[in-house]
Amino acid sequence: MIRWRQGRTRERCQECRARSSYTTLCHGKPDKCEISTPKIPRIVCKIAFYLSLAGTVFLFLPKIVYLCRKKKVRMELKKYKLGDLVEVTRGMSLSGQFYSETGTLIRLTLGNFNMNGGGFKENTSKTDLYFTGPVKEEYILQEGDIITPLTEQSLGLLGTTAKIPESGKYIHSQDVALVKCKEGLIVPNFCYYLISSNLVRQQLSAAAQQTKIRHTSPDKIKDCTVWVSNLENQKKIGRILTDIDSKIAINRAINDNLEAMAKQLYDYWFVQFDFPNEEGKPYKSSG
Repeated sequence: MIRWRQGRTRERCQECRARSSYTTLCHGKPDKCEISTPKIPRIVCKIAFYLSLAGTVFLFLPKIVYLCRKKKVRMELKKYKLGDLVEVTRGMSLSGQFYSETGTLIRLTLGNFNMNGGGFKENTSKTDLYFTGPVKEEYILQEGDIITPLTEQSLGLLGTTAKIPESGKYIHSQDVALVKCKEGLIVPNFCYYLISSNLVRQQLSAAAQQTKIRHTSPDKIKDCTVWVSNLENQKKIGRILTDIDSKIAINRAINDNLEAMAKQLYDYWFVQFDFPNEEGKPYKSSG
């Protein structure tokens, strides 16, 4: 048995037995315990820790520097007017006499813009959304076309963007602007998020006509100042943001399904009283 010089005393005999591999000699009197872990000065522990840390850093520093240089991405931004990068056009004026509750072509409205996070949504607030009058081919939108509102019917609507989900179904109306990217200058996915950024929104809001319902125009949209990187970085940024939006859409769909299931379960159990009985059968239906 090794007897240590008396150092830090234990509070209880049980701790002596738990923390030491030797037999305690305190005989039920913790204040006289002669077996204790040697007390190492705190300053020694700190010095040892920092020396160990410094050694680790110097060991891996060359590799870290190499990886940082290898993975370094230069984000050089150039200043543009949106008009240098995109074409913005207003839609056609649609006569109300051709509005219908049935048909094949649907006229776009401000209700097609999702205020909760942006994107396209079907307008369920109106029933006469179909248009049966003559329409030029250039005003029939294609899948993936980017649109943005020209009228702020609700606060914060200006600068919202959406993508057309289906070709040959929607008509480009006068309250909506169509954004066409100039090839070789800007990527559509990046453009979609650029126009809906705070940078562009603030400029559109400042330039909008100060009336109860504010308006903008294709020229004012093209006059917005932006800073844009090269095409490769645009593709990466657009892809990342698109993936995030897709994940958000999936999560929303899951939440909607869970909410519908909860409502149905509540209706069965607490309205129709068809909760499971002791045998696991519907209480009301099984009598």
